[in-house]
Amino acid sequence: MEQKNPHAFAERVQVTMAQALNIPVTQYSYEDAALALEAVKLKLDSKAAILEFRKFEKVYQLSLKNAKIWLHKFLAMDPRKR
Repeated sequence: MEQKNPHAFAERVQVTMAQALNIPVTQYSYEDAALALEAVKLKLDSKAAILEFRKFEKVYQLSLKNAKIWLHKFLAMDPRKR
């Protein structure tokens, strides 16, 4: 069954693991983790950069590289950082 539908298998594993850990299921991706790490490097709360990247990527044709650029630009506009 896993070979016929690896996506469904991955979803079942994700749900099973989340239930075992008593945590919610999310659609976070590698890009979300990379963006959160970039936020930490900028001394921001990593939660500030978590956005379920895949959704934004589809709607706005956003790349990880551009998301990091925007993160830096938004930080530069923060009046508390001046």
